[in-house]
Amino acid sequence: RWSAGFRRGCDSVQWGANDGVESCARDVSSRFHALRPGKGDGTVINSQQTPQRRTTDYLLWALWLGVIIGFAAVPVSIHLRFGGNADRNKDYDTWYLTGQRLLAGEEIYPLEELPRFKFMYPPPAAAMILPLAAAGRLPFILLCETLNACCWVFCVYAGVHLATGSAWNRPALMYLVPTLATTAYVYDTFLLGQPNLILLAILLGGFLCLRRRCDFAAGGLVALATAIKAFPAM
Repeated sequence: RWSAGFRRGCDSVQWGANDGVESCARDVSSRFHALRPGKGDGTVINSQQTPQRRTTDYLLWALWLGVIIGFAAVPVSIHLRFGGNADRNKDYDTWYLTGQRLLAGEEIYPLEELPRFKFMYPPPAAAMILPLAAAGRLPFILLCETLNACCWVFCVYAGVHLATGSAWNRPALMYLVPTLATTAYVYDTFLLGQPNLILLAILLGGFLCLRRRCDFAAGGLVALATAIKAFPAM
């Protein structure tokens, strides 16, 4: 199909003339960007989405949004049920109390918690949650869940981009399969208040920077992930 398009674009071109070569190159380039692989029967699929594809995308997005809301409702319901009692909401309470300690000028690694501190993250991570913790416990939980949701969406599209060269207009299965394969782990992240989705989004951003040869930006993102939790450096 591609060779046929090439020949059709060059049938009337005199290869000895410079203007003919330039015209052929422009024609072939326009044909190349307008075509998309078909189903093996010689058909050509336009780059624009069909109405059926758009409907499928809308349905998948609605389903995905519903799953995110369901995941986010669990920590909120725990908070409302137990009235914000410490240790009921897993790491959400740990992060929030650490932010409150910073706001009060207290030690984030108090000696009375030895031999194991409740906050097991590097000090820069505590500084990053300080503005969020100032909003209150429930807004803090909602902000963390919103950040997790945004990172989840970014991770799926960034992964597709790294695998195929583009994040848009790919077959729905390319987005659906990795999402379903990691749903259980994502639920744990929402439930426990872990920063794993945030770390994954930062590292994928670093890989995208490397793909564009932005070495310093990639190194900065890896350093940021390490400042939140040590295992990206490992």
